Amino acid sequence: AEGGGGWWPCDAHVIGKDIVWFHAVVWPCMLMSAGLPLPARILSHGFVTDAGGRKMSKSLGNSVDPGELLACYPADSIRLYFAAAVPYGADLPFSAAALVSLHNSLLADALGNLLHRAAGLCA
Repeated sequence: AEGGGGWWPCDAHVIGKDIVWFHAVVWPCMLMSAGLPLPARILSHGFVTDAGGRKMSKSLGNSVDPGELLACYPADSIRLYFAAAVPYGADLPFSAAALVSLHNSLLADALGNLLHRAAGLCA
């Protein structure tokens, strides 16, 4: 379609699980009525929750500032946590302690052990 600024039509529409109905039913109907192409797929992700399981929200005051998080931890560690801590679509309980624990167990322990064994084979 014209006027999409290179962003439309989209290949994947990534949305939160609480708005699946609108984006899987209503939005495609609106696009079809306007003669616009539909997204190739719709992916619904879970919520990021606090350690107690409550959905993170600015109004509850339990949200995490991404800038502060990046100031404390490397971006790759944060990416790893979001990719490995929970199956796709499930809610992700977030805490800094869980991020550090996953980072240490996957990278420091498992990868460090692999590197130590590989170096031993080469020696």
